[in-house]
Amino acid sequence: MRGSFSNTREPVVAGNRQAFTLVEMLVVITVLLVLAGITVTSINITLEGERVRSSARQLQSYLLGARDRAAYSQLPRGVRFETGDLTDPANYRFEDINGNGQLDAGEDLNGNGVIDRFPLVHSIVYIGASKDWSQGTVTVHVNALTKQPNLIHGDFSEWFRLNEADLNRNGVFDANEDINGNGRWDRLLIENARIKLGSRWYTVHFLEEDINGNGQLDSGENINGNHIYLPNNTPPFIPVWDRMGPHQAPNHPPPHLTNWLVIDPPFADPMPDPQRDPNLPHITTEVAARFDEGDYRLTLTPRILPSVEPIQFANGVVIDMGFSRPPDASWSWMTSNTYRDIMFSPQGSVIGPPATAGVVHFLLNDQADITRGLTPWDPRNESDKRIITLFTRTGNVTTNELFPGETSVGVDVNLNGVIDTGNSDPFYYAETGRVAE
Repeated sequence: MRGSFSNTREPVVAGNRQAFTLVEMLVVITVLLVLAGITVTSINITLEGERVRSSARQLQSYLLGARDRAAYSQLPRGVRFETGDLTDPANYRFEDINGNGQLDAGEDLNGNGVIDRFPLVHSIVYIGASKDWSQGTVTVHVNALTKQPNLIHGDFSEWFRLNEADLNRNGVFDANEDINGNGRWDRLLIENARIKLGSRWYTVHFLEEDINGNGQLDSGENINGNHIYLPNNTPPFIPVWDRMGPHQAPNHPPPHLTNWLVIDPPFADPMPDPQRDPNLPHITTEVAARFDEGDYRLTLTPRILPSVEPIQFANGVVIDMGFSRPPDASWSWMTSNTYRDIMFSPQGSVIGPPATAGVVHFLLNDQADITRGLTPWDPRNESDKRIITLFTRTGNVTTNELFPGETSVGVDVNLNGVIDTGNSDPFYYAETGRVAE
């Protein structure tokens, strides 16, 4: 039997379609791209904030670690805060944010009326106390201009070792140059060192011979009496304007030394009959007192501990000294030295000059935001900020969020009866223990 075939087609049902139209596919792809962009942005924001938060945990644990090391060793231990290359403008926060050459409203961070720049701290490292220096003889001299006994001279042929890392200036770290035994070149004397003369302690500073600051060497200001001759080594000679301190004069071979420092306050108990110093032919200042070897103590710069390397904060994260509250103003400048130290006693408290601050605040910031000239509370900031607070009496360390300002939280922080605009106290959360809501 011959079969029959029908040409009748089955009706097409829309629900059984096997493909998408081009328009539908484009819509789906667009939606996926938008969702992916939102996801990537959220991840980036989270990662940006985590860099600062992880660095904050790192700094807090490092400070507490130094305090624990001091307790364990029963010796002073601390943390050194190191800047980057200070010849690189990228390692500063500049007050002149818009670069117009003047201080506009809100740009004068320290209120001194001068366009300043503040260095950024990039790394930290553990340090320990160096032994006090008591070698040679120290004489206290009367300042010829002020008539105050506030100049000291180290009468010892190797006093320059205190401020010269490369003793023979050969560019090589020789064995005899490792004075404190930590395997590094160190400058052992810096500003604000302490010296004990008799029963009292004094603060030590380097001294410019231009004592009255008039830009020239007046009578009595050429303290070390050094000079250079005109060509052919014939008179007249020209006095040399020095920045005094224990170092070898660069224009003369060793052992031509300066070895002068200034103390603050002036020496308290000068001898009743000051005398000329017969051992220093160029010196005509009066001698107020003399201390032989072992009768004085000069504190030296803490040393980096052996086998300890500096650690860097997370990529792009720095301590913003412009918006920190360090122990004193010199921390914000860091011009003469590229580091500052905080030391802990075996009892856990901060010792030395930073101890007088009571509370110290360090702001961890994103360097990209600093480069853009943004204040920490500017809504255009790309990442989070954190405040690390050190209480110098107890050695406790806390991490807090940045206080965004009275307007943001509706709190009259300074108790003046009004809610102030702007940022009244960025450390309000840190000092009160409150947290952001």
